[in-house]
Amino acid sequence: MLSPLTREILMYQQTGIGLNKVVKLVATHVYSFPGKKHNLSEDDRSEFLCRFYPRIPSMIFRFKYQGKPFESYLNVTLKWQLKTFISRKLKANTEQKVFTCRNFWATEEERYGAVAEIPPSFSPKLRETLQIGKNDKIKDPAISKRLLYLTLKGLTKDNISLVEHVANLTGYDRKWLFHCLEALESKRELKISRLKKLQSKRNSQFFKIYRIHRKLLHESEPAKKLLLADKLLIEKKRLQLAISEIRSIPLAPTHQDIADVLKVPKGSIDSGIYYLKNALRKIGIEYRQSA
Repeated sequence: MLSPLTREILMYQQTGIGLNKVVKLVATHVYSFPGKKHNLSEDDRSEFLCRFYPRIPSMIFRFKYQGKPFESYLNVTLKWQLKTFISRKLKANTEQKVFTCRNFWATEEERYGAVAEIPPSFSPKLRETLQIGKNDKIKDPAISKRLLYLTLKGLTKDNISLVEHVANLTGYDRKWLFHCLEALESKRELKISRLKKLQSKRNSQFFKIYRIHRKLLHESEPAKKLLLADKLLIEKKRLQLAISEIRSIPLAPTHQDIADVLKVPKGSIDSGIYYLKNALRKIGIEYRQSA
């Protein structure tokens, strides 16, 4: 037996009439889905609905009745989306508490203060590969540079203890090393800003495509339908372009980013990271074989 919501959706799919009504019915279901067990406020429910709302039309379009009501298909999706939403909400609330607690604020003195008292331990093979002396410092300046490049590639200024260990190993000034990481973080923030603009553009394209689809469903004149189909093709190409641009933005520091910050040729970064990673990879393989 068909549920009322499933019946409305199938009716819309057959006639192309009543999309707004169906979307409202689904939205009502989405809003009430969390129930009491998740302890969400009305604001949280509204926020979850706002985040999920753009998905509703495409779910209605894609639904194919195979004996199970639309609610079954919808609830499976809602379950995972709600789990993600709650997880992000808890994380955001925790971060907010930390940010507003002065005990967690690091001062300049704390940030660039003494290195952790417990020194890192190095295996004999690692000491040999990195040429680490008895004073726990790298002897070869070329290897120190390679480790610097890899550090800037893989760490952030928040990894304070690791960055300080690298500073000890290589002999580079800790403050200078942190400033390099901050410069890379600034570059990352610019990328994030660009990414958000592109995501907004992508979302706008999704909405335009959705509106054209709606017009096509209700348009009866062939000439106008043809114009709408052409417009739809253009908007889909623009959407694909926006998606491609989003995928092309690397948030992690690139070799060129590191070269710009250090004012050295990019080729030096490429080769330095390659040789060091290759040497460390060999140590890892030997360790696994002996384990």
